[in-house]
Amino acid sequence: MEENNIVVTQQPGGICTAAGGTRKTVKLSRPWQTRIKINPETCPFEKPEEQEIVKTYDFGGVWMRLKNLYTPFPYHELIVPETCWDEERLRSLGGIVELVTALDIAVKVIEERSENKIIMGVHVGPLAGQNQGHLHYHLLSPDLAKDESPLLLGGRASEDEVHGYTQSNEHLTILESSGVKVVAGGHRVGQCFLVPKEPFAGITASGSLGESLSRVIDLYAERFRSTEGFAPDYMIGLMFREKKFRYGFYLPILNHWGTTEYFALFGEEPVILPWSHEVTVGHLQRNQ
Repeated sequence: MEENNIVVTQQPGGICTAAGGTRKTVKLSRPWQTRIKINPETCPFEKPEEQEIVKTYDFGGVWMRLKNLYTPFPYHELIVPETCWDEERLRSLGGIVELVTALDIAVKVIEERSENKIIMGVHVGPLAGQNQGHLHYHLLSPDLAKDESPLLLGGRASEDEVHGYTQSNEHLTILESSGVKVVAGGHRVGQCFLVPKEPFAGITASGSLGESLSRVIDLYAERFRSTEGFAPDYMIGLMFREKKFRYGFYLPILNHWGTTEYFALFGEEPVILPWSHEVTVGHLQRNQ
């Protein structure tokens, strides 16, 4: 819907966004962004207690699966490298090799688990919710009810909406890999969806996802580097259902939410984007 040069779009999940008017350009100043605090001496993941360690893996470097001791979810583990990384390495998730390593571990775990739905997530930077400087991926089952209640669990509707959105908005495609397409969209500025070209699991998923995510992270780090010198803080979420990758998102923190954005969660107002997803795509693809 378009009115007075304001375009209102319904995003997957039912939340509407609005963009346009006088807000048409990318803003790169983020004076509120800070460095990631990394302190191995106080890090709880540097020397976890034995009862927290589920399993260790050696892929040329040691990784661990740890129990999350403080969680509301019935299943929740952390995938962490053995030691803290410096900030530059952390912001890129270690590059494609380390990213695929973490995904390989996740896929192995998912194939062993009995849960129908498992989410993998990671938060990079304090604005994205990272509360420990040590890199840690979350692997969890969000099912809080045994009866598959739509009120609590959502379900395939969200998956279908994301796939329908990406198919209807080919012009917002940011990049493609051998198995994954990345399309701008969502309720936050700069957000994009990752969808498989074909449902898959196993090493194929790890390789294709790792390639796509690494390219997205590097692209945003370059094009959305702030005037203060920071690559964006960001979060990544990946949905696995029936042991197959279904969809995911990359969400950079490029602005703050205000009052109307939280009213949008009640359906009162659309989320106001400081610039449109079309502008994001143009900014990412300029001079390419």
